[in-house]
Amino acid sequence: MSFINTKAGEIGVKVVYFGPALAGKSTNIRTIHRKTRPALRGRLDEIAGDLEPMLSFDFAPDTLPRIADRYRVRLHLVTVPGPVMSPVSRKLVLKGVDAVVFVADTQEEGGELVRFEDNVESMQQLLTLLDDLGVDSAVMPMVLQYNKRDLVEGPRCDRPSPGIRSRSSCRRWRRSTRR
Repeated sequence: MSFINTKAGEIGVKVVYFGPALAGKSTNIRTIHRKTRPALRGRLDEIAGDLEPMLSFDFAPDTLPRIADRYRVRLHLVTVPGPVMSPVSRKLVLKGVDAVVFVADTQEEGGELVRFEDNVESMQQLLTLLDDLGVDSAVMPMVLQYNKRDLVEGPRCDRPSPGIRSRSSCRRWRRSTRR
């Protein structure tokens, strides 16, 4: 849930990068941090993990208009720890989330998605954790990023991959995992 800091004149928005281990969540955060002007960004914090670190930083993009001519938006970007075996850590990171970027690893080999099951499992876990936190995933702002499309042949934009393509797919997964 976003917070308002009246003293600083900011509205804080938490965006969590979620997806399977090694899908590129940390690379996303590092790239955004590196490309954001130093005057607009905070320090990049890194907590070491078993397979990949958890990263976070905040920044206030100057391209967004002020709200009510007073408040600027400050984004707090966070990655979840990579391994799916750490649902407790992932749930803690999701607490208070305002939006999710789901980073799907869409590498193909021989026309098949190499990490399809990992993507599906991670999406199912995301939906379950949001439910556990009392967050309605049907209204949660969510971006689906098809990552690693530059490696070999990624799926075409006009042919979304089954199971990781839309909010309606997310709802179908949620229903199928409850049976």
